[in-house]
Amino acid sequence: MPRTSCSVVPSSSADDVSDFDVLGNDAIADAVQMIGPWMPTATSGTSDVTFSTSEAPHDLVWRVRLSTDRQLAAERLMIAAAQVESTRSAVRRIERNLARLVPAPVTEEEVGRCQAFFSSAAALLGPQARVQTYVESRLIGWTILPIVGQAHTVVGMRADAHSIQLHMRAVKLTVLSRATLLRLVLLIARSTARWSAAMATPLAPAAGVVAAWKIADDVMREERWFRTRLQAAQSSTPSS
Repeated sequence: MPRTSCSVVPSSSADDVSDFDVLGNDAIADAVQMIGPWMPTATSGTSDVTFSTSEAPHDLVWRVRLSTDRQLAAERLMIAAAQVESTRSAVRRIERNLARLVPAPVTEEEVGRCQAFFSSAAALLGPQARVQTYVESRLIGWTILPIVGQAHTVVGMRADAHSIQLHMRAVKLTVLSRATLLRLVLLIARSTARWSAAMATPLAPAAGVVAAWKIADDVMREERWFRTRLQAAQSSTPSS
């Protein structure tokens, strides 16, 4: 495992940024928005904490921002975990639907969106990623997640046991999110290979991968729509 260096750059979090976001370029947006609570945030420079290694100088950052209210922070992580589980349920439904894959004509726009999704997924499933957890603007923990091997975690000097536990829950959420996306990509690839072998034509792989992606995209869009409506209903319900 290469030695990791860390430098802290003072900054504050903007109010209009999601509590669960992935820092990267615009190319990551398509796949990020398929996974639970995560939203893409474009980076225009140095993030709050910069790690560098000889092998992966530009790791993606999965950032979690929590409230100073301990109960509220724990509840927010619990809701996020439920959102990832909802995504996992959608992926199981996609697997069932892909068993009945019958490719149909696709548009040029759909081909472009399919390519964008796979480019995004490739970036998110890179060899290394980082998880950074904040309580408001204070960084309490960060973890380097290699695709194989042992994770490395550092916590802030003022982080107590509860803060460390929150960060480890954020790490678990990230690992599960990446595993869910990987499973989705593998399901699409497996379905494409199966259909291509059955058709045995030169154009079968290209047609099959777009058709399989379209099935997955339709299910995930429905899941996001339902989850958004549920969140809106919950936020409009007065608390007792």
